[in-house]
Amino acid sequence: MKKKWMLRRVYEFFGGGGTCALMLLSLFFASTALAKNGDVRETFLGADLEQSAYISLGADGTVYILNQNATSQKGLLQAFSSTGDYLWKKKTASVDGPAACRLAVGSNGKIYVVGNEHDPSGPPTGNLQAFKADKSPEPLWSNNTTLYEGSLALGTGNSIYVYGWNTVIQPRTFSIEYFEDKATRKGSATFGGWAAGAFLDMSGNIYVGATHGYGSKAQCFNSTLGGKWNHDSLGLSFLIDGAMGAANSIHLIGKSDAKDLSTLITLNATGDKDETSSFDVTEEGQVLTGHSSFVVGNNENATFFVTGIVNNGTSTELFLKAFSSQGQEAWSNSTMGGSTLVLGKDKTLYCLSPEVNGTVWAIDSLTGEYQWSVTLTNNAVLLEDAVALDKDGTLYVVGDNGTARILYAIETASKGLADSPWPKVFNNNRNTSRRLVAEPSPEQPEGVKPPRVMSSTKDEKTKADLEKEYGSKDFTPYTELFSFKAEVTPDKISIFQFETDNLPAGKVSNLNCLKLVGKTRKYAKQYASNDNAAQAQDGDWWLVHGNGTYIGFNESLTAGTTYLVKLAIKDNGPYDEDTTNGTITDPFVLGKTAGGSGSGSGSSSGNDGSSGCSLNPGATFGLEWLLLAGVGLPWMRRRFRK
Repeated sequence: MKKKWMLRRVYEFFGGGGTCALMLLSLFFASTALAKNGDVRETFLGADLEQSAYISLGADGTVYILNQNATSQKGLLQAFSSTGDYLWKKKTASVDGPAACRLAVGSNGKIYVVGNEHDPSGPPTGNLQAFKADKSPEPLWSNNTTLYEGSLALGTGNSIYVYGWNTVIQPRTFSIEYFEDKATRKGSATFGGWAAGAFLDMSGNIYVGATHGYGSKAQCFNSTLGGKWNHDSLGLSFLIDGAMGAANSIHLIGKSDAKDLSTLITLNATGDKDETSSFDVTEEGQVLTGHSSFVVGNNENATFFVTGIVNNGTSTELFLKAFSSQGQEAWSNSTMGGSTLVLGKDKTLYCLSPEVNGTVWAIDSLTGEYQWSVTLTNNAVLLEDAVALDKDGTLYVVGDNGTARILYAIETASKGLADSPWPKVFNNNRNTSRRLVAEPSPEQPEGVKPPRVMSSTKDEKTKADLEKEYGSKDFTPYTELFSFKAEVTPDKISIFQFETDNLPAGKVSNLNCLKLVGKTRKYAKQYASNDNAAQAQDGDWWLVHGNGTYIGFNESLTAGTTYLVKLAIKDNGPYDEDTTNGTITDPFVLGKTAGGSGSGSGSSSGNDGSSGCSLNPGATFGLEWLLLAGVGLPWMRRRFRK
């Protein structure tokens, strides 16, 4: 009634008509429809569902949810649009017990599901299935696995990794099995005990942290599960969670061997312990329980975020803290805490707490300050593994009130996850573990130490944004604007790599790599003729596949495929925006200049946006005008002297 009264008064104020009235009415409707942080939309999932639930998101925003039907004991895969409309459902392989089924959506659009099979004559095993993202009920294919209560992650190409209890080997132990799409099992690797973290890097390497006997260890395997290294003594008696950080480092949290507290251990990409980033996260007498987790951010002052429940021996309490990259406490909050963390692109940290009335807290990750919160309606309890944050800012969670399950879509301003996701095998590709946008390339020129990335971001920019902010006319961006700051070997060339899946179909030669310096200049870099770090020149850029294979200048790209962008930058060279010795700052974007050729291999040209350096034609009174003014000054002096 109040809204109708306001509409009538606005309309009457402008005489019941006119352009102004129509414009104001349009603005009124738009403003009343605008969503704000914490707004919630609910979608009923079903009343006969049990055990854990899992969410995965399609590239088009479709929400896929996997539950277990309590009556049929079959998995139930449901699809909903990003607006909450029901699309379809289908049955999957039988499942049993908590954490018994997982799903993941591939870049090819297929949906992969792993569940349990029951054979009365033998030990329980698993089943891996692939489905089309449509109403067709039957799977595209199905394969048996030897793993029970498995989870899965998707690697480069068609690689599929299933991870869980191996019930064939006695006593039971954790294993990973490797499949390829439409193929049988291609390989496996076994490690003792109970594992608390398994991660894939961009090259397909797999890192595993596991508790075995009365200690813990970490192992690294290549993409076909061949062993690479083994760290057999972490100093932890029991692991509870893990995450991957910058430069393929892995971070594991668990109970300390030597003290009655919880400790974070950091290993670098070669398996050596990094003492400067290994530290105690709780005080003496406090131990994090199994329902705990942490994520890794990209700010050196607030890098590690840890949440959970701490056991003080006689009682338990909520725990939420942030630490710098060197282990100094950045902030703490004793009134909030939970079992799952999600880090948004806008540096908002979301803490999901099934323990506190099904609450989702939004927190400033840099300061720890409370922003807003949502408590689930209908007396629902949060299911800790059912969470996903989409690029439109929607945070999806699932609640269960004992009678029904509900999908809650929560409005946020995050516009997706911070940086790009690491597939986290053990936690079902929850997409809550993060890594930096910019990574040091594994190969560096001789005598160059691996750079240390201090901060990195990627921001979506339109053609109009780039023209307004940098004056880059006629340039259409395909990727986000990548920016990073890194400590490097002074006055030497360092090589960095970035992951993108936004490049269109077509030849590499159609692309331009645009370097943005301040507000007045742009540099287009040349495409390298190989992936040899020793031959890299300042300003070179090139593309490689996820497995590290170089992509030639005239080769074709496939839309939606993930590629690595390699970039060679010399400290204090023309492509380094930071004049500090030993520090590189570099913003760049991949795209296409209208009417211009792509970045030629070894070529150099001018304003068409291909390789070489070009002055910015769009900035008002930029460097070009200063240069022209400088040319004209002598002539003007001579004229006025006459």
